Amino acid sequence: MKKTLIVVSVLTASLATSLPAQDKQKTTPGGAAGSAPNAGAVIAVPAGKPADGAAVTSGVCRRIQSAVLREERTVLIRVPDDYSKGQKRYPVLYKLDGDKSVFLQTVGAVEYLADWSQAPDYIVVGLENTDRNRDMTPELGADQFIRFLAEELVPFIEANYRTGASRVLCGQSSSSGFALYACLRTPELFDGYVLSSFGLSEERLRRFEAELGQRSLNLRKHHLVYVGNARVDAYDKDGSRARRGLAFLDSLKKAEGPALNLECRVFEDQGHVPFPTLHYALRWMANPLQESPK
Repeated sequence: MKKTLIVVSVLTASLATSLPAQDKQKTTPGGAAGSAPNAGAVIAVPAGKPADGAAVTSGVCRRIQSAVLREERTVLIRVPDDYSKGQKRYPVLYKLDGDKSVFLQTVGAVEYLADWSQAPDYIVVGLENTDRNRDMTPELGADQFIRFLAEELVPFIEANYRTGASRVLCGQSSSSGFALYACLRTPELFDGYVLSSFGLSEERLRRFEAELGQRSLNLRKHHLVYVGNARVDAYDKDGSRARRGLAFLDSLKKAEGPALNLECRVFEDQGHVPFPTLHYALRWMANPLQESPK
């Protein structure tokens, strides 16, 4: 079948909308296929491609009125490109601190890895903050926030989207501590955890140790935990928080045994919340028994 061509006049910056997604990602920057035409050049764009100036979107915004938290919460949701083409079910990645910027970073990592078949394609759910300190702190509202996840958000996502059996919770800095706290309190809720810049104060370490000692281990639930820390972190200058965090994870590994796959990586050239953490975490989670990607 012949494709109808529409002739349009475009500026240099609009060339990206005329390239197939695969070509855009796999063309070497600066190569011939990636070179932009002169401003005002006329190119042929297959019918159905985005028009010049069309908006580029990566997801939708949903509002959830939470009875548990007694407030409205905003979530940003992205589904895979082929979501509307069949009845396939997808794993879900829940991103804490998921405002627009972090949400787009997360979507970018997911789409890149899926495009290169290095990790499954995820439904991405970004949770925007209202009171981060309250929600992420065990001594304040963390238990209520876990209830919100378990009783409201996860059921909402699973009722409205074709979700698979796997759920991953991703946190950074203090929200990485919350993510592991959620693992201790409700080990059945998520399968995987991505912890970027994970560390513990002395007080928090004692709290986590108490939680570990009191909970009944659910050894039938297999967990994947990936930790990414920076060699030099402005928020942990002597590295003590990271060392306490790793010490606790060692205790958790001993307690859960084969029910826990744990991978820790230190990034030499990154600062607080190492940017590559999610990329390597999702690659590793796709096959946690393989040698860690370097």
